[in-house]
Amino acid sequence: HFTVDFVAPGDCKSGARCNASLTLRALEGYHINNEYPYKFIANDAANVDFLGKEGKTFSKAGGEFAKTGETTAQMSVPFQAKAAGTAKLSGTFKMSVCSEANCQIETPSVALDVPIQ
Repeated sequence: HFTVDFVAPGDCKSGARCNASLTLRALEGYHINNEYPYKFIANDAANVDFLGKEGKTFSKAGGEFAKTGETTAQMSVPFQAKAAGTAKLSGTFKMSVCSEANCQIETPSVALDVPIQ
């Protein structure tokens, strides 16, 4: 009843702030759960500093999650790579979508390889 896309721009540079993002799309009559405390908890990654308000935890409470429509929302995941190469970002996205009848709470694992210049 949902998709999650984890993306980053293609121009991330070593030593500079870069913003990856998680985009949540509710499908098949589901919508974003306005009451849920959305979180992304990043796993440790070699040569990466996560720049969340709570370190490697990004949250609705921390202002990193924003609803962009009834069926879409986005979580910002700012980070800084300390070396050129590939930054391997991964973690758990705690999220929820609802239909008229019920809400579904999910914790998908996501991963993204980001080329760093």
